[in-house]
Amino acid sequence: MAEATNSLRSDLQKLYNAALGVLPYRTRMKVDYLRRSRFSPNLDEPRLHSERLLSRMFETDRPELVRACSKAAMKKYASEIIEREGFRIKIPRTLMYFREGDLPLTARDLPESTEPWVMKPNHLGGGIVLFSDELGRTDERSLTAFLKKTHSIENAYSRTAPLAWRAAERGILVEERIGSSSAALVDYKMHVFNGEVQLISVYSGRRDVLSVSHFDLDGTLLFTRGPLPPKFDSLIEFLPAAVPAAMALNLGLEYARVDFYFVNGQLFFGEISPFGALEGVQSYPDFDRALGDLWIAQEKPTA
Repeated sequence: MAEATNSLRSDLQKLYNAALGVLPYRTRMKVDYLRRSRFSPNLDEPRLHSERLLSRMFETDRPELVRACSKAAMKKYASEIIEREGFRIKIPRTLMYFREGDLPLTARDLPESTEPWVMKPNHLGGGIVLFSDELGRTDERSLTAFLKKTHSIENAYSRTAPLAWRAAERGILVEERIGSSSAALVDYKMHVFNGEVQLISVYSGRRDVLSVSHFDLDGTLLFTRGPLPPKFDSLIEFLPAAVPAAMALNLGLEYARVDFYFVNGQLFFGEISPFGALEGVQSYPDFDRALGDLWIAQEKPTA
């Protein structure tokens, strides 16, 4: 029964995606927003956090948004700021970066290492694939499967991707793997509004049951979904390093999300996203509105 239900949901999702794809982009995005939120977005005077993110999806004249769609560009940007500010944060070492057309089809053409590594598309948020064994080896079948999955994700994502994404450089990153192959990494996402971290999200359990929790900087749990949320005390160890780093890495935008991993006492840079949706926010209008208000810089008092 469960299998039949899942199959039906998959078929309905495919039909919905196909129907969505024939609509003009702006209409497509508004319809998808309506499906998720159960009300139409106000794009003339956006106030909700979700409405402001949607409005940003239509922007094409801000170079920082285009740059943010490239993992390689964001790693370079983060590296420069981390070095300049002296933050004790590591960036996973990139072993290779190349255009897809140059992708080697045999394992001997890929970098061999005593360290395991991962391969991921430069221009996609999803589709990260673990590619090597402990000796840094892979095979042609895995490479072919990776490209097939990348193309599938890209085709699906292109329907609702931000317009700035269309100008992002396509490519493949091969970088060192952080953490253990036996346990999924926990994502720590810092939400930066006008240069200030206002919210911290913790994403865990990606390999089984996803758990999502949002905290404010005082440790108040604002939203949770999935298994029991982590205790805020577990975040205290790395917050003194992560918060100022996130504030420095926000691309100078009204809102940006800066992601980190914390492994064996070491903070690692993950990525920067000016488009990332906030899990659960559209289900809670008051929460959505409160975050939307944070996009507006507070007026400084006059002397």
